[in-house]
Amino acid sequence: MEEVKELQDGKLVRVGAICNFCKTRLSASSNGGTGHLRRHILSCKKKAVAGSSSSQSHLHFDSAGNVQRFVYKPMVARTELVCLIARLDLPLNISEQLAWGDYIRIAFYPDCTHVSRQTTTRDADTYFDAKQSVVKKIFEQCTCVCLTSDIWSGNSKEDYLCVVFHFVTDDWELGKRIVGMKLIDCSHNGVNIAERILQVLSEYGMVDKVLSITLDNASANVVIVRELTPHLVPYVGSANATSNASTNASRNDSDV
Repeated sequence: MEEVKELQDGKLVRVGAICNFCKTRLSASSNGGTGHLRRHILSCKKKAVAGSSSSQSHLHFDSAGNVQRFVYKPMVARTELVCLIARLDLPLNISEQLAWGDYIRIAFYPDCTHVSRQTTTRDADTYFDAKQSVVKKIFEQCTCVCLTSDIWSGNSKEDYLCVVFHFVTDDWELGKRIVGMKLIDCSHNGVNIAERILQVLSEYGMVDKVLSITLDNASANVVIVRELTPHLVPYVGSANATSNASTNASRNDSDV
């Protein structure tokens, strides 16, 4: 901000301030507050454009003591923010908090640009789609999978159905991938859970490639097996599908 001063009663008094980026003139009297100036700096669109279009480098030492150049990349920072939010179950608007902005700018990078929760939401969707496409390619050549599933609770008191595919790679190594975390915002009955499992199977094109399903001993799982059995028939046959699914569903978690 550039100060604007005027001569009043023989004294040079500050009466305003001009933004260095958008050149907007704001009130900034000597006896007034400066909170609105701070908010303008954080939200100035031209400042954000200037920050995102240029990369400022900083010198630092690596672990071996060699001088390296660090270049701040806004897109990398936004992607890592999405990963941090997902791993720690943080709110999407955390980057809008003044405390968060102060922490990043003071401790790490003073020119870090502000990111809105709407932008973070779009970044999260983009990141998820990219990672999901990589996982989908793994199962394109996979002939069958063994499925396990359970319900977990997040910090926001919401329940999610986790779906995991277990498979054998081309190198004859055991592999597994978490392929679904579906929100359970309704009754935890067998029909609703089976519906979400089928959604995951459909997304990955594996509806007719399920060799077995292993669940815990919750009573709703009997209904889940009944709902899913018709979809398992194309791979293992009606009798085997019912037998395998029912046997696995009756297992206790400690036996899996």
